[in-house]
Amino acid sequence: MKKGLLFILLAAVSVCLPAQEKENAAKSYRVETNRFGANWFISGGIGAQMYFGDNDGKADFGKRLAPALDIAVGKWFTPGIGLRVAYNGLQAKGATPNANGPLVDGGQYSNGYYKEKWNVMNFHGDVMLNLSNMICGYREDRLYSFIPYVGAGFVHSGKGAGYDELGINAGLINRFRLSPALDLNVELRGLLMKNAFGGASKEGMGGVTVGVTYKFKKRGWNAVPTVPMVPESQLNDMRDRVNALKGENESLKRDLVEARNKKPEVIVKKEAGFVPRLVVVFNIGKSNISKREYMNIEASVLSSVFNPSYLKLAYTELVNFWQSIKTPMGIENKPTYMLPDGTVTTEVETVTQSNVFGVLCDVEAMGYTTISQWAQPTPFNAAGGYTNMYFHFTDRYWNDFTENGIVLLLD
Repeated sequence: MKKGLLFILLAAVSVCLPAQEKENAAKSYRVETNRFGANWFISGGIGAQMYFGDNDGKADFGKRLAPALDIAVGKWFTPGIGLRVAYNGLQAKGATPNANGPLVDGGQYSNGYYKEKWNVMNFHGDVMLNLSNMICGYREDRLYSFIPYVGAGFVHSGKGAGYDELGINAGLINRFRLSPALDLNVELRGLLMKNAFGGASKEGMGGVTVGVTYKFKKRGWNAVPTVPMVPESQLNDMRDRVNALKGENESLKRDLVEARNKKPEVIVKKEAGFVPRLVVVFNIGKSNISKREYMNIEASVLSSVFNPSYLKLAYTELVNFWQSIKTPMGIENKPTYMLPDGTVTTEVETVTQSNVFGVLCDVEAMGYTTISQWAQPTPFNAAGGYTNMYFHFTDRYWNDFTENGIVLLLD
């Protein structure tokens, strides 16, 4: 028995190994399990079977062969393990010395035994093992699979009421792949019973059938994605990096806590005030300011101290005297000013002042207001082809004595 089992295993290995590539072998062992509705099949086959029991040697070999029919439905739960329910049987033939035996059918053999023929129905469930997939790994395109099975079931035989008995089944399915949906099966099967046909204490049947198997969708197995192996040195580098990042994270947390608990520090930055210093150079014997000096005034003083839009000299008419061209540096005027009680007073005597350098006052201390402005064209000049436009303005000049002002003198 041990030698027979060892022979079967060696046969399965010898069939699958030559066709197995090393790369595929590593992948084929790992497959994903399927759902209940996947990898179902139905199979059928026809062939011949033979009875083994009382007087089995009293008839020639060819005379003992009877037709056989196989029908099965099953499911593969893994590439190597499956279950099925099956029907085997049809007819059986034998020999008996009793002319009135219940199974006698026909005449006699040359040795004087009477011919027997009866019906056989074997209903059983089997556990199937696909050793090709279990030993060599799953391959969807494998041409040949070595599938032994074992099972048990119910046997009805005889004529009329007949005999009922439990039976033990075993066999081998040689499966050849025809397409993704169809396989060709050559099945060798055996049945062992106890006095099923009313004869010896142990009886059985053996048979060979050829048939096909149809595999319903979804069929086949999906390979489990291969997870690449990471070298240990690379894993150590990744661990060191993770530990370093953890340390940096802890340090940042501590810095954040310290920053939240630290009282805000007020920094007062003192800057020296800007004191404009201006030197204006006059030409000898001249009281007017040259263009170059005006450029220096604009570049170095006015642009830093005042808003250029208030004192932009480019939009003013430059003159070189205060009141009279005869005394350009002097003024002669009766001052008018406002007393503390709000009364505006004008001095009686005229004040004469020379060497006046400049006047500095608030922006609202003096000015003018346009109170009337209009324009009107003349009639069209047909000969010249033009029209003259006249613009009229009425301005009012004013002083605000509540504002501040000073007169700059040259010493």
